[in-house]
Amino acid sequence: MIEFESVVWPSIDGDIRGESIEPLIGTAAKASLFDAKFYELASLTEGVRNGSVKIRNEVINRLDVIFKEYLDEVLWGKVC
Repeated sequence: MIEFESVVWPSIDGDIRGESIEPLIGTAAKASLFDAKFYELASLTEGVRNGSVKIRNEVINRLDVIFKEYLDEVLWGKVC
């Protein structure tokens, strides 16, 4: 998984400190506690919104993998 440098969504439930950014989806921090896939996708979205060119390129590569796995699962019933 891509590692970001201490950028966090503000949350009273969080235990990681870092530069705070407002999430694109207001409930992202709370929803992420309950759904790992949502967390990954929301984090990647934030990487595109707020990341450096290097981070954006890594995010695009990761999203490409996610979409290909999803399509394989939907079209062929399995993840290749």
